[in-house]
Amino acid sequence: MKKKLVAVVALVLVVVLACSLAACNNSKSMFDGNFTKEASKEEAASTWKSAASAMGSDSEELATASEEDSFAVKGWKGMKLSYSATNSSSSTNDGTKREISSDIKSEGALLFDGSAMAVTGTSTMSADGKTETAKVGTYTKDSVLYTSISYGESALKVKFTDDLGTFGKTIKDSLTEMTDFTSLALDYIGEIICEMPYDEIVKEYGDFKAYIDNSGKYNRVKYVFNDEMMTDLFGSSSDKATFSGECSVIIVTDKDGAFQGVKLETTYSLSEKDEEAKYESSRSMTLSSSIEKCDEIDSSLPEDLADYKDVKDMTLTEVMEFFSSIVGQ
Repeated sequence: MKKKLVAVVALVLVVVLACSLAACNNSKSMFDGNFTKEASKEEAASTWKSAASAMGSDSEELATASEEDSFAVKGWKGMKLSYSATNSSSSTNDGTKREISSDIKSEGALLFDGSAMAVTGTSTMSADGKTETAKVGTYTKDSVLYTSISYGESALKVKFTDDLGTFGKTIKDSLTEMTDFTSLALDYIGEIICEMPYDEIVKEYGDFKAYIDNSGKYNRVKYVFNDEMMTDLFGSSSDKATFSGECSVIIVTDKDGAFQGVKLETTYSLSEKDEEAKYESSRSMTLSSSIEKCDEIDSSLPEDLADYKDVKDMTLTEVMEFFSSIVGQ
């Protein structure tokens, strides 16, 4: 179990280009609730297992699925994703201080059949007094994929039609690596829900608090991680470290028990000081991430899609100049 928790940490600490536009037709969050009533052991276990079953036996199954359904959740036509995180860290080593921070906010939605998608994002990163902002947009219209990337003063807008050819496929693969953020929420929520089976959590950590709100058309169960789980997830094994944090997971099902969505929220701070080694560091993070079922996408596409250049018409020089400008900033 603790090895699985370490794997979760690696995903949670990843900093990526994220998204900030597009939504499914939901006016009120399904995760809103009054969580004062404790859930029974049976309610807590069955709700967790319902989510794990819908998302697949494990997160690797999701990652290795075919391209058409690589993001698919059983019983869903599409999903809305949301990600928001602020990170800050500082360290002083023998008198030399470094500070790094990031602010990432995201929202997006896609249909699993590939017919519709609208995802954009902004990520602001600061390191030692230097700040850079990256913006990404990925859209699908009439089965054509459109991608826009801007980083500092560099920008690229391309579209991918059929028969890309070897060169076009290479460019698409490269840009996909830069915009491969649509699965972020699903990836590490999947790691927690699927790679941490409920029965194993109880066996390892004992019964952790779970609260239920079954008002309206949903059943919502909120799980609150205990101190031992939080320390294993985000803490440090060093006896010179000081750690504090909170983490909760809200799983939503309909009245028939079908999985509708999951939201994870966490905040933590970690500090460490070694006077003998003349070293001290601190790190803090506030994160919120969710996925939820949706059948339609209500989004605004950019008005300039007609100006996006077909990747097949791009020259090697144009592509190299863009990537070189990013590396040079």
